[in-house]
Amino acid sequence: MNSRHDGPARDALYQQLRARLGPGPDALPGLHWVARGQPGGPLSLGVGAGPLAPALQRLLAGQRTDRHAVPLRSTAGAAPSCAQGWVTASNASHPLQGHGTLGAVLQSPYEPRRLYALTAGHALAGAPGSQTGDDCVLQQHDPTLQLVGRLAAWAPEFSGDTAAGTMDAALMEIDGSALPALADHLAWPSGVARVAAGDAVRLLTRHHQLPGRVVDDHFSTTTTSGAAGTYVLHDLLLCQVDAGTQGGDSGAPVWNEQGQLIGLHIAQVAPGAGGNAAVMPIGRVLDWTGCQVVLAAAPPAPGMQPAQAAAGGAPAALAAPAPAVSAASLDVLARTLWGEARGEGEAGMGAVGHVVLNRVARPCWWGRSVEQVCLKPWQFSCWNDNDPNLGALRRATLGDPTFAAATRQATALLAMPGAVRAGADPTGGATHYHAIEIRAPAWTQGATFTTQIGRHRFFRNVP
Repeated sequence: MNSRHDGPARDALYQQLRARLGPGPDALPGLHWVARGQPGGPLSLGVGAGPLAPALQRLLAGQRTDRHAVPLRSTAGAAPSCAQGWVTASNASHPLQGHGTLGAVLQSPYEPRRLYALTAGHALAGAPGSQTGDDCVLQQHDPTLQLVGRLAAWAPEFSGDTAAGTMDAALMEIDGSALPALADHLAWPSGVARVAAGDAVRLLTRHHQLPGRVVDDHFSTTTTSGAAGTYVLHDLLLCQVDAGTQGGDSGAPVWNEQGQLIGLHIAQVAPGAGGNAAVMPIGRVLDWTGCQVVLAAAPPAPGMQPAQAAAGGAPAALAAPAPAVSAASLDVLARTLWGEARGEGEAGMGAVGHVVLNRVARPCWWGRSVEQVCLKPWQFSCWNDNDPNLGALRRATLGDPTFAAATRQATALLAMPGAVRAGADPTGGATHYHAIEIRAPAWTQGATFTTQIGRHRFFRNVP
């Protein structure tokens, strides 16, 4: 709900709502102003949990509102969303002088009840000694929020020496039960998107949105961030953001005008570059982690699947927990590693396993499960009917030391959380590879080469 009045006028409106919904000190539990725009601009009203929340939601929205898994409903005005809490992210085990901003919440499709808070890498892992498992904290003072989680993965490696790369991101693992606690504190995007030079964007920080525009979509910058040292980041978005950015904005979400997440603010840019904010595209993070962004959701219409709605609504309910890894999945994956890379050692077999699971994490024509991906005709040649080693593949047992090693590799990969596995992926998110002995297949045209491991060349973004 928007009001272009502050102070007494706002309080009067609050009292009118109390009168319409009934007496009592708890008549409006969870009702609060969740954002203030520019002076004189719109205010956004948020609704938390409580016995009268459904009635208040209907009153504010003017329509029937069904209960969600996350008890929040925010109304929005002309802007995509006015609701934005400034949630800080910090490493309590190895603290820096400053902190970062929570940019989004990611969900692992492999383990849907596992959530990851996303922010800039230097904000959570920039201090010397930072390591997996560090205690990390999401915090906001008004309204109060404090969630503790664990540092799960980050990039780049902050060693104090100058390094180069395309990633500056960190994941803090939080339990799925934390989603309701976050609901009142964060603006939830309606989707993810790409942008190009000239497109309008908005940086969400400190309870408001700063409008801006993409100046360059292939920008590189040298960044110095306290204990994190100096590092060079390539292929960023250079944006010009009104009023500029401040310390602590690292990791803050950047949206397009449709309320879709397009990236994270990574660094301020020195004067003279043509813009003032460096933004890392969100697609790069999703490729790295294999995760999905938790989005805003609207109640489904009768007979319809849940739809993505205007940003600022309740986050989409989490999917059902993933089933335990089946013996069939483990067996098929182990035999695929053996059949495709038994001559490449554990590193080569592990790389093939990452390709399989990268495909599983991105369901497409190649299938949605380990078995579907591995057994898809003409994808992993060891399963082809004309492969001379198919019989040996089917007969392999743990008595074969190489097959035993493949089974260990498969077991370890299937047990890894998706984000941790993505952070350890030596293939760089590859979904395809080919042996160096053969002529480059046609599908390599337009694809992104990531690395060569042993006698295999790996690729992602295959057309």
